[in-house]
Order: sequence, then structure tokens, then C-alpha cells
Amino acid sequence: GLSKGFRFLGKSFFSKVSYSRSLYSTQSRDISGSDDSLSGSKYMAYLNMLANENWYYHAFFKQHNLKGATELTIARTGVGFGYRF
Repeated sequence: GLSKGFRFLGKSFFSKVSYSRSLYSTQSRDISGSDDSLSGSKYMAYLNMLANENWYYHAFFKQHNLKGATELTIARTGVGFGYRF
């Protein structure tokens, strides 16, 4: 992955993107009568903006693409805020 802090329009930002692949996989039970483990990839993007000295906002997108006995795609999008002390 890559991450970078930068300034834009007088605000501080932090961004991160990454990609990963499965190296090893296990499962707790068979899927559709098959013992094939799921494997695949994940990618994500994250952006954080410092609103003032302590408060920040962030947003992210993450997706998992898995294959094995079945195909599974999980996509998550989120927004939030935080306080650092």
C-alpha cells in the first residue's frame, strides 16, 4: 500500500490506498458441501481531513473479492469523525 500526508486549500489530509492477496485461508465449516477455502483479494482507499487542532473527518471504501466453493464480494463504505488528544 501507499500512504501520504498532504495539504490542500489550507487543510491537512492523510490518504492511504492498499491492495492485498490471500496467502493462506481456513474456514470453520464447509460451504455448500465443499471444503474449498475462500481466497482472493482486498483493496481499500482511505481519506482523513484534519478539521481543526483536534477534530478530524474520514471516509473509506474497502472491497473483498473471494472465490472458492462460492464467490463472495463484500464492499464497505464509511464516513466518520474523531477527536484526537
